Amino acid sequence: FADLGHSSRPMQLIRDIYAAKRAAGRPVISLEFFPPKTDEGDRTLLEKNIPALMQTKPDFCSVTYGAGGSTREKTLMIVDRIQREHQLTALAHLTCVNHTREQVGELLQKIKATGCKNILALRGDPPKGETAFKPVEGGLRYASELVELIRREFPSFGIAVAGYPET
Repeated sequence: FADLGHSSRPMQLIRDIYAAKRAAGRPVISLEFFPPKTDEGDRTLLEKNIPALMQTKPDFCSVTYGAGGSTREKTLMIVDRIQREHQLTALAHLTCVNHTREQVGELLQKIKATGCKNILALRGDPPKGETAFKPVEGGLRYASELVELIRREFPSFGIAVAGYPET
C-alpha cells in the first residue's frame, strides 16, 4: 500500500455528513460493500456495480472486513479505490480478530494512507471453523479496547462502533 495516494477531494468525517444532512432536513444515504472472493468479483464490483450505484448519489459507503481479518487487504484496496475513483467518503471496518495491537496500529496507518477518515470498530467474529472469540497474545479483547487504541494513537479518525453488550 505504499503507492496509495489521497483522493482529489478531501474525505469527510461521517459525523459531519450526518450533521449537515440533519441541518438540511435530508436523509443520509449510505452503501455497504463486501469484498468479493474472486478477481472477477473485484472487477465487477469496482468497474460495474459501484459506478452504477453512484447514480444514487450516496453520502458515504462502508467496506466490511471478513471473519478473522480474511479480507483486510481487499478492504483497504476497495476503500482506496472508492475514494480515489469516485471521491466518495468511506468507512473502513476494522476488527480485533487475529491482530496484535502492533498489527492494528499498522493497519490504521494503512487506512490513514488511503485518506480514509472513518473507522467502524468491531471486536469481530471468530475465524471460520472456530466457535468462540479468543484474542491473540498481545491483541485486543473488546471493541472498546480498539476504540481506546484508535483515540490514543489516531485521534483524527471518526469512530463508529458495533459491539456486543456485556453484562
